[in-house]
Amino acid sequence: MGKIVLFFPETHRDRRDDPWCLPPLSLLSIAAPLIQENYQVKIIDARVDGDFLQDVLSEGRDAVCLGVSVLTGHQIKEALLVSHEVKRRLPMLPVVWGGYHPTLLPEQTIADPSVDIVVKGQGEITFKMLVEALSGGKSLRGINGLLFKEDGEVVTNPDRRFVDVNQFAPLPYSLIPMESHFPDLEFGRRTIGYVSSQGCPHGCEFCAESTAYNRRWSGLSPQRVGQDLERLIRQYDADGVIFVDNNFFVDEERVQGICSEIIQRGLKFNWGAQGRADRITGLSAHTFALLKGSGFTVFHVGAESGSDRQLEQVEKAMDRQTTLACARVCKDHGIRVSFGFIFGFPHETESDIQDNFSLMEAVTDIQGEYDCIIHFYAPAPRTKLFEVSVGLGANNPLHLVDWSHYNTVRGITPWVNSRYIDKIRRRNDYFYPFARPSKVFRERVGRHSHGKLFFSLLHLINKMRCRFAFYAFPLDWWIYKQYTHIRRAMS
Repeated sequence: MGKIVLFFPETHRDRRDDPWCLPPLSLLSIAAPLIQENYQVKIIDARVDGDFLQDVLSEGRDAVCLGVSVLTGHQIKEALLVSHEVKRRLPMLPVVWGGYHPTLLPEQTIADPSVDIVVKGQGEITFKMLVEALSGGKSLRGINGLLFKEDGEVVTNPDRRFVDVNQFAPLPYSLIPMESHFPDLEFGRRTIGYVSSQGCPHGCEFCAESTAYNRRWSGLSPQRVGQDLERLIRQYDADGVIFVDNNFFVDEERVQGICSEIIQRGLKFNWGAQGRADRITGLSAHTFALLKGSGFTVFHVGAESGSDRQLEQVEKAMDRQTTLACARVCKDHGIRVSFGFIFGFPHETESDIQDNFSLMEAVTDIQGEYDCIIHFYAPAPRTKLFEVSVGLGANNPLHLVDWSHYNTVRGITPWVNSRYIDKIRRRNDYFYPFARPSKVFRERVGRHSHGKLFFSLLHLINKMRCRFAFYAFPLDWWIYKQYTHIRRAMS
């Protein structure tokens, strides 16, 4: 059979912003059915391959097509770089884009001269059919889920129906250098990234997930998850698994089944997963017991905001009391929970910001240590909140390349400037974590001998700051920023 080249672009402007470097799961998922049909699949990952462009060009000379997986944001930059060079030097090689961004904006994506074909939605079946058609010189018109160029015109096929993920083959991790994809997390030195479901049934207005999958969700059966985990744990001597599902806890019975599979198979590893506060709060005591018994270590929960007004605006379908209840139930059952917050939603007021801070402080009081993650709102394409943001002056990119600036770290809306970001970050990166440090934060800052003394001093200063709610004159924050900048430059 023929060769397929798959390319995974760099995810961040600075590689140090992505220390996890999880496996390119999107490419593994479309590679799996091709491997079953004896196609040769070559995956090139810009995050670990320093000469990725030359490797794509070299491997592409005798390939059926080049497949590129693209998220909205920085990945578009290198995806375009590679695609442009392929069309210049290998003009007969079809360039296929898939992933979240092409699914959300397929017409704008296919309009770029370097993109020949777009795969929308679930790509496992569509991409396999596409490869078979290209290999046999057949028309692409009968393949649902495709946009493609034919005789200078764009042809749009019907969408493909969302299907049960249990129809898909296990991911072929052997195609990638796994030693480059083991994040060293607090619960595992060799942690495997794994996905057990697709989609989300909820309709949060800021999230592209519900738009991409039209609020549909499908999860692998507990038996299938157990089989996959047993194979991966034993094959790679892993001691941790991070489930990267967007919403792992949709089906409590399935969660119980997965825990039981882990226990019955005698698998010993720690693991964590992401879920909504209302789903986690509603879990039974039996489910919590199974989670603990199977090595579950941490919940990752999107609190999003401490303002009920803003939670209603973004249609989160829960309030701040739900987040507090989630923190309490997790504390009661002895399982850690990390909360995510989004600052800079449209129409945000100073009161909303203070509500965020107060909820971050409240869950810290419950948990006993600070464990929150922050993002700055970025208008995701085709979400309801995108139109609101554009009406307030946010950028509305008209060309594919313009989306490469999208990110949730630096802030990209007119109402989120450097002064605003500094105000938020000094709380999240400095005041709160030093005042109520987690074990992980304490170890990271105090890793060096001089760091221990530095940590002790800043812990004392910020403990007093938070106790008296005095955050003015942040000279110590400025000194800390210079220190971390120097440490990062030396690393």
